[in-house]
Amino acid sequence: MIRSFPRSTSCGRDGFRAQHLIDCFSCAAVAISDDLIASITRVVNLFLEGRCSLALGEYIASALLTPLVKPGGGVHPIAVGTVWRRLVSKVVACLVGPSLSTYFAGLQFEVGVSGGGEAILHALNRLIEARGSDVGLSMLLVDFQNAFNLVDRATMLQEVRRRCPVLSRWVEFCYSGPTRLYYGEHCLWSCQGVQQGDPLGPLLFALVLHPLVCKIRDSFDLTMQAWYLDDGTIVGDTLEVEKVLDLIMADGPRFGLHLNVAKTEVFWPIEDPQSRLPGVFPPSIARPLRGVSVLGGAVSTCPIFGSEIVARRVTKTIELMDLVARIEDPQCELLLLRACTGISKLYFSLRTCSPRVFGSVHLPFDAALHSSLERIVTASGPGFGDWQWRLATFPFHLGGLAVYAAGDVLHYAFLASRLQSADLQATLLRPSGIVDAGPTFDDALRVFSETTGSAFIRDPSEIAAPKLMKKLADIYFVTVAATSESVFSLTPRQLALWKSQRGTYSSDWLRAVPISGLGQTMNGRTYRSVLGYRLGVPLFTVSRPCPACSRVFVDDVYGDHAVYCNGTVGVKHRHNLVRDILFDICYRSGISAGKEVDIGLVDDHGGSLRPADLLLYSWDRGRDVCVDLTGSSPLTRTGMTDFAPGRVVADAAQRKCTKYGDFCAAAGYGFIPFSFSSLGELGSDAVALLKRIQKLSVSQDAGDRVAAYIFTRLSFAVAKGVGAQIVSRLPTNFM
Repeated sequence: MIRSFPRSTSCGRDGFRAQHLIDCFSCAAVAISDDLIASITRVVNLFLEGRCSLALGEYIASALLTPLVKPGGGVHPIAVGTVWRRLVSKVVACLVGPSLSTYFAGLQFEVGVSGGGEAILHALNRLIEARGSDVGLSMLLVDFQNAFNLVDRATMLQEVRRRCPVLSRWVEFCYSGPTRLYYGEHCLWSCQGVQQGDPLGPLLFALVLHPLVCKIRDSFDLTMQAWYLDDGTIVGDTLEVEKVLDLIMADGPRFGLHLNVAKTEVFWPIEDPQSRLPGVFPPSIARPLRGVSVLGGAVSTCPIFGSEIVARRVTKTIELMDLVARIEDPQCELLLLRACTGISKLYFSLRTCSPRVFGSVHLPFDAALHSSLERIVTASGPGFGDWQWRLATFPFHLGGLAVYAAGDVLHYAFLASRLQSADLQATLLRPSGIVDAGPTFDDALRVFSETTGSAFIRDPSEIAAPKLMKKLADIYFVTVAATSESVFSLTPRQLALWKSQRGTYSSDWLRAVPISGLGQTMNGRTYRSVLGYRLGVPLFTVSRPCPACSRVFVDDVYGDHAVYCNGTVGVKHRHNLVRDILFDICYRSGISAGKEVDIGLVDDHGGSLRPADLLLYSWDRGRDVCVDLTGSSPLTRTGMTDFAPGRVVADAAQRKCTKYGDFCAAAGYGFIPFSFSSLGELGSDAVALLKRIQKLSVSQDAGDRVAAYIFTRLSFAVAKGVGAQIVSRLPTNFM
């Protein structure tokens, strides 16, 4: 539970962070981890059993207040509580979550439900697609005023005692009296509502709301009722829906739930004339004509309405991408573009809107993404052509940068969401009797099947839902990749470059988070050089002598000579970078190792052999093992003949074994060839060594996150060495 805290999570007023606890289970401190866990468990149980004085509640349950301005006006008061409060709340949420799933089932789709918001949107669109022409139905979208902050605490405590007695003492400790909220130098008192930021907040709010939700269900015959915390959607006969509204307005205030009539909406594709009768709905209630926005997604039979919502989100995403460009650090820009400022901003729209709704709306995003990648790779210079764009937008396992274009994702995102939430949709649509998937889904499925030639998708029961989006993405991109060779008329070098980057570990360096202390940073010129080399961007425009070895590389515009040159800042430089990182990995993993150790080996002629790059002490059943690093480049003129990915590293490892293996064995040492290529390929012995180091690191430091990034660090060192080789030979004004 402690490790479930996000990295760099904020601290409370006391300055104590979750990372402090996590660090106590790492490295040398792991020796006391069992005692520490036992102590933390006793503290948690002390709170759960109500044995802590209530007078301390105002301090333990205190929080730092961060006001976030809402786009439409108003403020979200986000409270960041102490680590102890958040830890105990996380524990009890896990305890009571499963027992409440039946209580909330079919009505509340946020608490304990995965993908509930998408299911509501899909169900609503299926409903209006099937029955949008039925006159007499209306959809009510409920909006409460400042819902979380006005919840009645007495009602909340009463519901907690009724439904979650195991939770009651802890909730009473936190909410039975006023608690301190710190805003700058000021101290405020929290006396009402549920703190936004409390891990238990959504559950507590849902417990307060649910009696009202159940009363609506039991009192009226509705076509659909769905809640996502305080966002309610009611569909049914117009006069029944009007009675539901009256009930909410009458009973809601008892729970601290006050209807915001100005933001409450009534909609149906063909408006029921009864909804306009005097006294049916308040005159100030909103009545949109083309569609409504539910949970940020479009519910409408009008494609233009959905396109407008998507277009606004695309515009905001492009603006964010432009802001990221101001960083002027291609390594950070690419990481952010892939993680949170690119396609990730459109995933919800792509998953909840059918491809036909997008139409051409995605084109501005793809154009902006192309411009961003061109700036990151070539500083907006020449060389980033159609093939580079196609390759960059492939996933890692297909040799790309995993920066996805909307034009690709819309082929499978909507289908994945519809299929993943099929069971929840069935629950929502059961009162309406709708079971057909509908023409929108059928059309999207047909296009996907025609594009990929895949027929198995027609039976959704054969697909494992949790990883469905990844599965459909793999099907789509593998199909596109299969046709790319002919579509782009790839040269032998382009094919060899692409195949080499499709290895298991070749793209790990792209996942590296910039951390200077771990050597995981490059300057902009170096990073661009590596990206350009891997994407096949021409780096050298004229034939000129190599500044390191004076050799003239003719027709080598891509920098292959720079990568395998033995001159200054050459292969040896890259070799030493990788060796130093591997040594540091061993050190941080608690493995005893020496660097550049002379073990006194001599060859058949009595000459001294060079020192071992690394010597792992007592590595093989008490025997010391020599690790010899060797780097190679697959993109040489001779290497293009009958090219096969991984062959170069395998051959290099075999040569090392032949050269040094017997000498080491005769001296009583083991021998491991650590072979890697300039494109990040690793030999089998190198992979086995890193996996064993990874395993040892995890066993000594349970759950150590550092172990997960061992391959990433090695891969980044290789890329950094390649970048240094290229930059040292580039014209000074390039990139």
